[in-house]
Amino acid sequence: MITGTLSWDDRRSVHRIDVEGGGFWFVSMPRAAVALLGRRVAVDGTRTGFNILDDVTVVGVDSVNRP
Repeated sequence: MITGTLSWDDRRSVHRIDVEGGGFWFVSMPRAAVALLGRRVAVDGTRTGFNILDDVTVVGVDSVNRP
């Protein structure tokens, strides 16, 4: 499981998880995850490349309450 901040990488057109201490993962998930952008999330998935996760499950782990 990877924990970090979810963002959108315009250059690669894919979601990205920036982990604390440096490093990042590209994550293949639906654009519906836009509600989680900028939030701290936990992601579980299948590693399909050096820093690529597919077939993911994502859960917000911060205390932000959004409608």
